Amino acid sequence: MNPSVKFLKIIGNGPRSSRDYTYQEAFDLMSLLIFEKAFSRENLGALFLLMRRKTTTKDEIKGFLDAWEQAYPSPFKPFNTRSLLVSSPFDGKKRSVYLSPLVAGLLQEAGIPVVVGGARGIGPKYGLTERDLFSSENPFLQNIPLSLENYPVLWDACELYSFYEELISSRNEVGLRSFLHTIEKLLNPYGATHAILTLHHEPYVGRYFYAMEGRIENVTLVFGEEGTSDICWKRPTRYIRKIGQKKVEGFIDPKEWGLPKLDTHRPGGLKETSLFWEKALKDKGSSENIWVQAQQSFFKFALGEGDSPFDIFQKENS
Repeated sequence: MNPSVKFLKIIGNGPRSSRDYTYQEAFDLMSLLIFEKAFSRENLGALFLLMRRKTTTKDEIKGFLDAWEQAYPSPFKPFNTRSLLVSSPFDGKKRSVYLSPLVAGLLQEAGIPVVVGGARGIGPKYGLTERDLFSSENPFLQNIPLSLENYPVLWDACELYSFYEELISSRNEVGLRSFLHTIEKLLNPYGATHAILTLHHEPYVGRYFYAMEGRIENVTLVFGEEGTSDICWKRPTRYIRKIGQKKVEGFIDPKEWGLPKLDTHRPGGLKETSLFWEKALKDKGSSENIWVQAQQSFFKFALGEGDSPFDIFQKENS
C-alpha cells in the first residue's frame, strides 16, 4: 500500500473512524513529504482538503515543525542580540496598504535585526507581499528615504527548502489555505529571539504558544489587518504577548489611541503602499506618520519593551 494512503485514512475515514494525527504521526507525515515522492498530486490535494476541514491540533503543529527543522537545520547562526521575526501570511495583502514592512526597516535602521518572510505569487490570495515591496524592481522605492541596505532580512521558504516548491504548487491548485500556511509562519531559520505571529482563529492561540515553547524567547500573537501583523484601521487589534509563563493581553483601538481616520482600504497595491510610506517618512506629524508610529510601538512591545503598546506610543508622542 502506498504510504500516503495510510495517512489519508487516519483523517479521512468517515465521521466515526477518523481522528487527528498523533505527534509521531504528524512528524512521520512531514518527513514523508520532505524526503519521499509518496504523495501524488491527487493525494496531496486530498490531504490539504482533509486537513483544512478538521483544522490542525497542537501536537500536529509541533510534529510537523519538529520534522521540518530536523530535516533542515538552519544554515544561519542565531542572532546574538535582541531580534524580531515578523511572520505574516506568505500570500500577501490585497485590500489595504502595509505598515509592518516599513516599521521593520525602521527598526533595522535603529540596529535591531528584523526577519520578514516574503515570496512572490503565493496562493491562495496572491496578494502584494513584502518581497514585492522590497524588490529593486519596485519603481516607487526610489522615492522612499530609507536605504535599501537597511531593509529587513527577507526569507522565502521555496528558496530555502528544496522540497517546498512542489508542495506549494499543489496547494495553489487546491486554492485553499492549508496546514502549510500555519507551519511556514512558525519557522525561525535565522534564529530571532522574539517573534510576532499572526493568526485568524481563537483555538490557535494555545496551539501556537505550545508549538513555540523552547524555540524562541518571546512570542506575541496578533489578530491583524488581513491576517497580517499590521494593526487594524477600523476595529481594535487584539494582541497577546507571552514571556515565560506571563501573558499580557490587550487591544490597540484606533479610537482610544486617537489615531486619525485614513482611507486605506481599497486599493492596497504597490503604488498605494509606496506613496503611503513616502508621506509617512517625509511628513512628520501627518496621519500616515502617526499610524507608522503606532505600529512601531506595537513592534517595540513585541521586543519586550513597556507594559503595553499604548504606554510606548504615549511616551514617544508626549
